Amino acid sequence: MAGINIQGQEREVIIYSMTWKDLDASEDQLKFFFSPNRLNVALTRAKVKRIVLANENLFAEPKDSLLVSESMQLLIDFLNNSDKIVSYP
Repeated sequence: MAGINIQGQEREVIIYSMTWKDLDASEDQLKFFFSPNRLNVALTRAKVKRIVLANENLFAEPKDSLLVSESMQLLIDFLNNSDKIVSYP
């Protein structure tokens, strides 16, 4: 099956995965998770629902990279204004 290009298109549901095999994400992994382009798609392309999958520890500590810290704060602000946050132990 050929790849489908959805660049710039909206979808009913967007699932934004910020999961990684190791609990301690490296700086490169954090830059990927909090990339402004990825965040833009995750936050603006969903018509009905967006689902963010992440370990809450990812947001617990200040990050060394200014880009990551600023992007992380934007996502935290967005999540804090969400209708519903579901957390599992």
